[in-house]
Amino acid sequence: MSENLEALRYEIDTIDKAILQLLEKREQIYSCLGLPQSTRDDQQFLLEYLRHQDCTDEFLLSKINSLWPIISGEKFNQEFRHTDAQILNLLEKRQQTVTAVGNLKKEKAIPVTDPSREKVLTQNLQEICQNGELRERIPVIWNAIMNMSKEHQRNQQK
Repeated sequence: MSENLEALRYEIDTIDKAILQLLEKREQIYSCLGLPQSTRDDQQFLLEYLRHQDCTDEFLLSKINSLWPIISGEKFNQEFRHTDAQILNLLEKRQQTVTAVGNLKKEKAIPVTDPSREKVLTQNLQEICQNGELRERIPVIWNAIMNMSKEHQRNQQK
């Protein structure tokens, strides 16, 4: 196999690891809330109610106002949006690399699919993943990403 193809595959592996790190960060942001959705809804309702009352206790008001961005999810939503933007950026970079891989495969008549590489990639990501729930979802997530890549390469080969 071409050294150039191996270098591109290494680049894809690096991008995939960066995507995994961002997905783990996303899971950490979510777990920071640490409460079931129903509990967060109750707290949000209570804080909303207290914010709109004629509360004169400055200490209580300052605590409510400092907690509001956390309980309402404003802080987390902003972090989610930023993390999602980074993930999309990496997926775009991955797609550009996949295009280069597809061109090499077409030039050298290499098949688009490589099930053994796909299996190794998924296993490697599962091994380095720190989040147990995310680890279980890696095959589903990366199968979707790899299917998109294979479809793109097949379209290139036409």
